[in-house]
Amino acid sequence: MGRTRNFCLAWAKDRVKARAKARAEAKAKTKAEVKVEARAEARAEAKAEARAEAKANARDEARPEARAEAGGEARAEDNAEARAMARTGLNLLSDHYDQHDQTS
Repeated sequence: MGRTRNFCLAWAKDRVKARAKARAEAKAKTKAEVKVEARAEARAEAKAEARAEAKANARDEARPEARAEAGGEARAEDNAEARAMARTGLNLLSDHYDQHDQTS
């Protein structure tokens, strides 16, 4: 009876070790697979960004006058916005001085 018990305990211990080893291997495989997938995704994103940048550069080089016009329009909008902000600031400043004059 003692031999059978010892054999069963040893067998159970071996099974536990085997399961733990199998779990560790599966976990290692999944970690490796995750790393491979992450690298593949990073490569795909880098390629997509490079393609998009190449297309944009080609488009800009093909039409420099269009790029200049777009830049001019943006500058004109910025200038108009700056003038409007300056007018608003001057109006606020004059209102402040008007109030100061009225109180004194």
